Amino acid sequence: MSVKYIGRVTSFKGKRLFDILCRLKNFGTGRIVYRHVFNERYEEPSYYRITKIDPDMSDPTLKEWSDHLRGCAFGVRVFRGENFSERAIHSAYKADWRVVPKDEEEMFLNYEKRDRPRPVVSRQAPLPPLLQHFTALEYKESGRDPGEIRQLKIKIHNHPTNRAILEDSPRTSS
Repeated sequence: MSVKYIGRVTSFKGKRLFDILCRLKNFGTGRIVYRHVFNERYEEPSYYRITKIDPDMSDPTLKEWSDHLRGCAFGVRVFRGENFSERAIHSAYKADWRVVPKDEEEMFLNYEKRDRPRPVVSRQAPLPPLLQHFTALEYKESGRDPGEIRQLKIKIHNHPTNRAILEDSPRTSS
């Protein structure tokens, strides 16, 4: 009888962050760690340089220090070659982390940043087909011309990792 697996295949190919950091000197402070998913997805390096670790030692059921793999990790984030400030690492529980060996750290740090094109997004988008159909019926019932159906206004989420700009926007620099 064969085994049938049900569910989504995981893309995690590594260890949890605290599995790695608890086995390094000074909990890995100063070392570079990265998530495998981001380095597979983007050609630019995405990593964290660990600055501070606050291990949670309050669990009384621990048999030894290496059993305890929880806490709060802080690091300087570099996402797709762009440097961000120090922040808490919220995805430490995901089993997708890898540590960069010391002899390969220079490759991550000496990345030459290339300008990526910023996508230009239209200020309006057409209504979804079902909503457009019901809006046209509503316009016909009220005696208005269905050809004057309005479009949806687009609002761009303002976030450092969002590079999109609106059409006819004065902010066109990279």
